[in-house]
Amino acid sequence: MPNELIHNPMFHHFSKKSPCINDPCINKGKCVAKFKDGDYYCSWCPRFYNGKDCKTGPLIGKNCLDIKERGLSQGDGMYCLDPDGASHSNAYLAYCDMTSHNGGWTMCYTTDEYVKPRTEVTYNASIPYGTVGYRTNCNNISFTEIMFLDHQTLAKVYFKRRTNQSITASLNYGNNASTYGLWNGVGVSDAYLYQLLICDTSFYSGFLVSGYTNCYTECENWCGDHVSPYFRTATTSLHYSGVAFNTNGARPLNKSVISVGLR
Repeated sequence: MPNELIHNPMFHHFSKKSPCINDPCINKGKCVAKFKDGDYYCSWCPRFYNGKDCKTGPLIGKNCLDIKERGLSQGDGMYCLDPDGASHSNAYLAYCDMTSHNGGWTMCYTTDEYVKPRTEVTYNASIPYGTVGYRTNCNNISFTEIMFLDHQTLAKVYFKRRTNQSITASLNYGNNASTYGLWNGVGVSDAYLYQLLICDTSFYSGFLVSGYTNCYTECENWCGDHVSPYFRTATTSLHYSGVAFNTNGARPLNKSVISVGLR
């Protein structure tokens, strides 16, 4: 014990040497001494850093598939993404589904009604994935596949572009479905090929997949299709309210919680 005490000119006693005296916390972490154990811990580690010394850097990928393909997946959960792969100053958190249909899905939103993925891009830790209101930024996620998940039944289906050229939402809002060609469905009726819309209009916003009925859809014109299965969120019209998951969506439906992911 005497070797652990140092002289303090401010007081008439000896103080135990602080474990924080050498500032062990890096990246602007705040050191908190644990005198009883002769140890310390770092609190207030900066965003995306953790570990005892705040030195464990963020696990960052361009998207969830990138993280999985690099062998860095730690299972389903939150990961740090930076689609442009530059300085990481604009990195953000997103939920990665690393198990469904071989994993690597960047999950964009969870909703039971209307959604605006073009502008609703901020993850809120108080609204975790699977909870209505979960959001993250999928605008610049390159993808050739899109997955819809029904949280009531846990059914998961996905659609794969027949051409292997990736697209991003940011460059395609408002385009007709013919822009992306036809898509194959997995877990859905094989009576159809499918088509995709990426919309941000006053009528409909978000991703929409429906069967191809010899007519390519538009964000405000769904070809009068009252037959094929739809996968959509709610419109602003009461005639197309509610959520469609593997049912015809050219009619009002009930609210239902779904999530959408890209890969």
